[in-house]
Amino acid sequence: MDKLLLIDSNNLLFRTLDIHRGLLFGKKRTGGIYGFVSLLSKYINLHKPTNIIVCGDSPPLIRRQEYAGYKGSRKKLDSDYFSYVVESRNYVDNFLDELGIQRWHVQGYESDDLIAGICHKYWDNQIVICSNDDDLFQLLNSTTVIQRSKDLYTEKNFETEYKINTCEWVIVKTMSGNHNDIKPLYKGLGIKTAIKILRDKDKWNRLLNEHTESFWNNLRLVELPHGTFKEEWIPKLEPISLVTDRDLDNALTKNYGIQVTTPMYQAFTGG
Repeated sequence: MDKLLLIDSNNLLFRTLDIHRGLLFGKKRTGGIYGFVSLLSKYINLHKPTNIIVCGDSPPLIRRQEYAGYKGSRKKLDSDYFSYVVESRNYVDNFLDELGIQRWHVQGYESDDLIAGICHKYWDNQIVICSNDDDLFQLLNSTTVIQRSKDLYTEKNFETEYKINTCEWVIVKTMSGNHNDIKPLYKGLGIKTAIKILRDKDKWNRLLNEHTESFWNNLRLVELPHGTFKEEWIPKLEPISLVTDRDLDNALTKNYGIQVTTPMYQAFTGG
């Protein structure tokens, strides 16, 4: 059985952007790529995957075409920080391409859609999703787990915490909204209240009757992958190709002034 490591590219990148923001190599701001590569190598060494796919967002997003307020309340980045983010993304993409690590974008869709599409198509493999995004809880099952910042989150962990099954998570998120992405069905409706409503048949039917249109609109935005996503877009899995220490040194030290650490060496060269 293959073991897939699915990387939520933006999520990994943003975890360490601020921590390493001061790193420079000439005029290159290298904190983003340093943090990303450090985390990626950590997870490769931890899970020993046979395949890796790094999934990213590709705007303009189709959900924003359907709902103008989608992610509209998120704090906008100042111009300098936005430039730092763009530079870091480009450095990460270049690094992945140089080492032959499979990455995937689809115009109009988010990394969550891509990850969900892969999980559905390759459901009979072991899958580790690297992300802190709780929207992805709907994908948890006996063979799919989520590597979060501090722990490995499983279907059992989810059921213990929320006392519902993972298939019901998309309904809970539809009711309670999705952070700054979409609004809850009514003001003040959070996850805990949504779960209580889901358990009470009368309250559940009343909520559906009162918020039918909003419920179905939210569901289309929350469900993964998006309803317009096509399975035919999903790429074939490419086995991990190990590189030489010289290749790794060129990709990191030569290009970005990053000293190759032992975990990086072990992850990308198999050493």
